Amino acid sequence: MTNDDSSQDFVLNSFQTPTILIDQIMPLLAPAEFMVLMYAFRHRRPLYLEAFETGCGLGRSVIEDALPRLESMGLVARIDGELGSRWVFTPGDGGEV
Repeated sequence: MTNDDSSQDFVLNSFQTPTILIDQIMPLLAPAEFMVLMYAFRHRRPLYLEAFETGCGLGRSVIEDALPRLESMGLVARIDGELGSRWVFTPGDGGEV
């Protein structure tokens, strides 16, 4: 970037990732679980299973295995509705993430 103050740099088509997700949560997860979590984190809105399939490039059964584990850890929440279930990223206690 051309700005002399690197702390002010903004990278287009990117998103910031809290260090807690990398340093503390990633080691606890299987690679597919981490991919699903990061996709949910990036989008921050309720997502249908199909969105995870397209966005993560993982098979449905892999995602169906990952989501309950992420739910049990309090990292995503399931929202049941008339059109089916959706999942959304849920920040940790105290808004750490």
